[in-house]
Amino acid sequence: MKHFELLMGTKLAKTPGVQLAVDLTGVALAIAILLIGGVTNVWAWTLLPGGLLVAAVIRTTIVARRDNTP
Repeated sequence: MKHFELLMGTKLAKTPGVQLAVDLTGVALAIAILLIGGVTNVWAWTLLPGGLLVAAVIRTTIVARRDNTP
């Protein structure tokens, strides 16, 4: 269940690299859905991937700044 929570974004990863990889996978999935759906709206192409990229940077920063000492 832990991996599912990580992929759904309800739980943060333990390392910044894993968090960034998960978030960038979400961006790639959103772009693929836009391509497959044939979306031509410029706002959709700008806001959806852009918003996900901003969220990826913020979430990765949170994980990087978090104290991971055992």
